[in-house]
Amino acid sequence: MATLDAQFYQPADQFFPANASVALTYDDVTLATLHSDVLPRDAKLDTQLHERLALHLPIVSADMDTVTEAPMAIAMARAGGLGLIHCNMPERQQLSEVSRVKNNVHGLIQDPIEIGPDLLIAAPPYPDKLDKYDIEFPSDTWYDYWSGQPLPKSAKVARDPKAPLGPTEMVPLVIGIHPNLATLPVFVRGGAILPIAPLTQSTNETPQGPLTLRVYAGDRCAGHLYTDDGKTYAYKNGASLHIDFQCHVTADGFRLEIGEHQGSFPAWWQQIRVEIYGWLPRKRAVRFNGKSTDAALDISPNQVRLTMPDDGRSEVLELE
Repeated sequence: MATLDAQFYQPADQFFPANASVALTYDDVTLATLHSDVLPRDAKLDTQLHERLALHLPIVSADMDTVTEAPMAIAMARAGGLGLIHCNMPERQQLSEVSRVKNNVHGLIQDPIEIGPDLLIAAPPYPDKLDKYDIEFPSDTWYDYWSGQPLPKSAKVARDPKAPLGPTEMVPLVIGIHPNLATLPVFVRGGAILPIAPLTQSTNETPQGPLTLRVYAGDRCAGHLYTDDGKTYAYKNGASLHIDFQCHVTADGFRLEIGEHQGSFPAWWQQIRVEIYGWLPRKRAVRFNGKSTDAALDISPNQVRLTMPDDGRSEVLELE
């Protein structure tokens, strides 16, 4: 047996030079296991992709348009690896692919958070510690996602106008927070319009109730909604829904423009619940498509709420 092993199971530095002139395929080569003192339970395959992101199975599929879209990412996740969905597609299609992965298994990921340029998630740098830390924002108007309260502006500090700006002075807004284990710090840019659907447990369920539009007063006030069935690739044939939103906020009035529904995918809602943060009306005047209406306003110290119909056509809501 030892003679056969020596003949057929050769070290790589002997086998390959001896067969340098022979064309080999995968089926022609067998990797033989030899004696090892390492037990399987002691073997670790973990790999560190980032200081806060580790994989127990070091297999990652490439972000290539011929390799990784939703089906591959789902298969990789189920095996314990990671699939990087490629970017060679429109942003809306990327969102659809990611949504299919996040909602693939019923109940596995509850209410997944999908972020864009209007949201900032500021998780603690050390999840196991509750030390205070600073958050730097790219602009000066942001809101707490959970409470709707605007963040306090950075205090102005007297300084020598001839002195160069320090690193923190070049940041538009900096706040310090104490982490809370029960709440993930999430912030919304002033000027964002966030469409929010009622909670569902999977893409097999149809949301029940109105669509919610959270409007955060600020510059460049706009938003967009994209949705499809979340399960099939019918969106490639136009079975999707797109809606654009714009708002104009002044001290005297508020104007929300809701675009026409585009695409063949039907909306589940017939009403829109509008929530406005960072602006309060001086009157209780409400106009819908230029006509006064008696729609009830629910006003609290930092929020205005009302519900309006939505039949898929362009709509304009005005408040004073």
